[in-house]
Amino acid sequence: MDEQKTIKQRIIEMVERLPDDIDYDRAIEGIYVLQKVEVALEQIERGEVYDDDEVMAELLDDHEEAQAQMGGGSQK
Repeated sequence: MDEQKTIKQRIIEMVERLPDDIDYDRAIEGIYVLQKVEVALEQIERGEVYDDDEVMAELLDDHEEAQAQMGGGSQK
């Protein structure tokens, strides 16, 4: 992410790359995706990331907890 460019400049660059016949929904979606990517890059820079093993362990724990609350066992 280029820290020197303003949000407006980054949006303008993105819009200039869009096809001339784009509709409003796709243009707005492009701006939304640009924003999400920039937020993700900022999180990476701050070290706010999880590795695959951490995410999988958390998902499995959540699944097993939900199964226990429903009275069923884990179905693996």
